Amino acid sequence: MIHIELFVFTVLSYELLYNFKFLNTINKIFNIYKKLIRIFTFKKISDSSKEKSILKYSKLLFINSLKLILLFIFIIIIFLIFNYFDNNFGKYALKINGILETTSIFLIYFFLRKHINEKL
Repeated sequence: MIHIELFVFTVLSYELLYNFKFLNTINKIFNIYKKLIRIFTFKKISDSSKEKSILKYSKLLFINSLKLILLFIFIIIIFLIFNYFDNNFGKYALKINGILETTSIFLIYFFLRKHINEKL
């Protein structure tokens, strides 16, 4: 039973990561940091334009970071729901066997989903 729960949890987590565009959001955050560093190191930009740019990028950074935090909160809530119904779920999922099984399920599901989407 715990393996089925772990499978469902892994698939739900993958779909959340995929639909929230996790990697896109992380790339956006890194690009914003690069732009902020460029603004700070560039001497020829006036202080007023630096302030405007920093404010704009700070807002974008806040929004994208908030997306990531909400994503992780959703995954933690799903984990806690599974753990509420089966107390052994959390114990098993955090052991080395559970981590290896979750990773295996995640990779298999990723490649199967990718293969099926290519055929469509």
